[in-house]
Amino acid sequence: MKKSIQMKLIQRSLSRLSSLSPSLTARFAVRIFSHTRRFKRPDWELDLLRSVETFRFKNKLAGYRWGKKTHPIILLIHGWNGRGTQLGMFKDPLVNAGFQVIAIDGPAHGNSPGKNSNPMDFSRAVLQCQRELGSVYAIVAHSFGAGSSVIANSLLNNTSEPLTKKIVYISGPCSYERVMKGFCEHMKLGTKTAQIFQQRVNQMVTVAAPALRISSLVQTLPSSIRGMVVHDTEDHELPISEAEEIASHWKNSVFLKTTGYGHYKILKANEVIEKVVSFIKQD
Repeated sequence: MKKSIQMKLIQRSLSRLSSLSPSLTARFAVRIFSHTRRFKRPDWELDLLRSVETFRFKNKLAGYRWGKKTHPIILLIHGWNGRGTQLGMFKDPLVNAGFQVIAIDGPAHGNSPGKNSNPMDFSRAVLQCQRELGSVYAIVAHSFGAGSSVIANSLLNNTSEPLTKKIVYISGPCSYERVMKGFCEHMKLGTKTAQIFQQRVNQMVTVAAPALRISSLVQTLPSSIRGMVVHDTEDHELPISEAEEIASHWKNSVFLKTTGYGHYKILKANEVIEKVVSFIKQD
């Protein structure tokens, strides 16, 4: 309740300031947009950590490992304001299927250092982790982390061998332009403020938002990388149309459409976990 009231106060303040000083308002808005929040891990995630090997990647990100080190690696990547253990329900089925499971806390998330992040910062960090691990059989990624996993692997630009064979894209965005537009509308920013905000975010990310359109980037991935796009019809964070656009452009992919799980419960749905594990096990 307190956080809800606090957000409403921020919205009102930015809306009023927007008409007085678009540039200053945009600066504050960028800070809010890029600043991450860390939430307390629920008991079931804490239970996961009791059976895990923890380590640090060279880039200081927190890593969590289950299963035998000699087995093929499945990399779990969380979404914005999340943490690797949020995908922990995939751990047992994947380990039992003969895989080694590694989850990461992205930049400025979970137990990793930092206070701010953005799509390119997160994606480059994912790519660094993949390179350090050497060979990742598959990536299972959620929301913002799903988009980052595709961006990360598109950065190779076919200049080297693919660093993974499969990407499971769960509840992820298609257009960061739409994400930015949604933020501006949510914060009730004026037209001029929104324009300046978008320009500053592009400068911060170092890449213009249109270049991060996932439906375009999946077409640049090596043809050897197979995809599975998973999305729920009742996802109120990102509409199903985001996934439909991605799936329609990702030729080497399958599309799993679910109903009743929303944006977060989809990570605990037995139906989803079983089909994802089945997809990963396929040759």
